[in-house]
Amino acid sequence: NNKVITINKAVSSTEGEIDFYQAQNDVFSTTNKDWLCDTNNRFYGHPYKIIKVPTITIDDLINQYGKPNLIKIDTEGGEYNTIKSLTQKVDNLCFEWASETDIINYNCLDYLNTLGFTHFYLQMEDAYTFRPNFDNYVDKETIKNQLAKTIKKQDWGMIWCR
Repeated sequence: NNKVITINKAVSSTEGEIDFYQAQNDVFSTTNKDWLCDTNNRFYGHPYKIIKVPTITIDDLINQYGKPNLIKIDTEGGEYNTIKSLTQKVDNLCFEWASETDIINYNCLDYLNTLGFTHFYLQMEDAYTFRPNFDNYVDKETIKNQLAKTIKKQDWGMIWCR
C-alpha cells in the first residue's frame, strides 16, 4: 500500500559512504566490523564481504519524511553510530542490545540521555509486537545495572527509551 519506502543507505553519523560488512547469511550484516571479527562477540568468525554503501542520518530521514512515533534501531552492533545520527528527542525509540557489547549499550544510553530521554525499559529478546507499559520504565542507571547481570553471548533484546 505504498506505506514502506526502501532506502538503500546505511543510517550513520558519518556522512558519505561507510564500510558495510555483509555476512554470508541473511541475519546479521553490520557497519560494525567487531560484530563479526571480535572474539568476544557471538557472531565472530562468520564469513563476510565488505561493500561501500552511502549513508544517511536519522535527522535527515526526519527532515525528509517527518517525525515518527517510534524509531526502532536494530543494526547488529552498529546501534551507537546509528543513534549518534539523531540530534533531537523523539517520542519513542528502541534499540537492540547484546550482552557482550556493554560499551555500545552504555554509550547509547548516555547519548540518548543527553537528548532528553529519561525513561528506559529493558526487554529480553525481541517480540516484535511488544510495547512496554509506561509504568514499568526506569532510569538509565537501573538499566545499566540490569545489563551488567546479563549472560555474555547469550542474552539480547531491546531497550525502549522515552
